[in-house]
Amino acid sequence: MGELVRKLGTEKSVNLVKDFDLIVDKYRKIADASGYHGELKFQKEGGFTVIFVEIKTDK
Repeated sequence: MGELVRKLGTEKSVNLVKDFDLIVDKYRKIADASGYHGELKFQKEGGFTVIFVEIKTDK
């Protein structure tokens, strides 16, 4: 079964490589403020990288 994720935003791949730590911290803060405390996931699409946060579900 697939994981549940929520899209947080997109960044240019060049910027992500150059300032990875700053960008990860930025999206970690966005996820925490939104109430999501899961792992960050990255998906490359063309020249951009889409950042998602995994949604934790208790079953």
